[in-house]
Amino acid sequence: MDEVSEVVELFGSADPLEPSRNQVAEVFGFKPCCQEAFDQLEHRWAAWLNAKESAGDAFVPVADAAEAAKWLNHEAVVAAFMEWNRQHWGSPHYRDFLGGLAVVPGRDAAAGQYLLARDHFGVGEFDLGIARHHQALEVDPDFRASHYELGLADFDRGDFDSARTHFKAAKLPVRTPIDRLDAQAKRATGRNKPCPCGSGRKYKACHRGQLLETAPLELLMTKVAEFSKQDMQLAKMQLFEVMALGFDPDRAPTAALGFAIELGLHEGQVERAYLKQRGPLLPVAERE
Repeated sequence: MDEVSEVVELFGSADPLEPSRNQVAEVFGFKPCCQEAFDQLEHRWAAWLNAKESAGDAFVPVADAAEAAKWLNHEAVVAAFMEWNRQHWGSPHYRDFLGGLAVVPGRDAAAGQYLLARDHFGVGEFDLGIARHHQALEVDPDFRASHYELGLADFDRGDFDSARTHFKAAKLPVRTPIDRLDAQAKRATGRNKPCPCGSGRKYKACHRGQLLETAPLELLMTKVAEFSKQDMQLAKMQLFEVMALGFDPDRAPTAALGFAIELGLHEGQVERAYLKQRGPLLPVAERE
């Protein structure tokens, strides 16, 4: 099998950075209802884009916007639609379409606001993205995806109290990056040992349950590792490198992904991508 055939077999495309529908469905864990929702949403997006290209500068409303927004009630579909259309990030047409979904009545508008927020983040417009996330929470205070993204932004900026609040509201099924740092500190310190902050009090009576001061490099690497899990294209790049090294990701996908993340961190490509996309949010000490 030649190199191109191997890439097509693994990724569904001759370009390892271009996701196929099958891979999107697999990566985001689609159920049959998710696949239908994704297909319906993509159909409306394609129809609107064709109409817009024909209309030129004239305004084109999103047909059945309220119905289209309902398809975004599937959290997996929101993430998949965003990833599938990554090449359109920052484009006026993409934002106009999302804008049509973001103004429908009721809580269904939250997903459209979220997608606009991620679009702003994707091109480095962090203030606009944060504002959009807050707009999503105004129409749906329980919209978990925006709570999670705001938690990550606060974590990147060093506002750990606010990050905790958003992570808690996001109701994550796994430990947050702050939880992991807390666990590391607890393992290193012990409940009855002196608190590392130097207060002289026992850890359990001082900083237990709070994020202890962490070395800037360790904190930065925690942020980079969290970022590496969120970026589908980076993960695919890393998996392609793993495949090139002779590691079969189909036989042990979890181990392959873990090895890929370690490889990406070792090679520096994840850090570079993180600093390019999220660097402006970091405190000065970590950027330097």
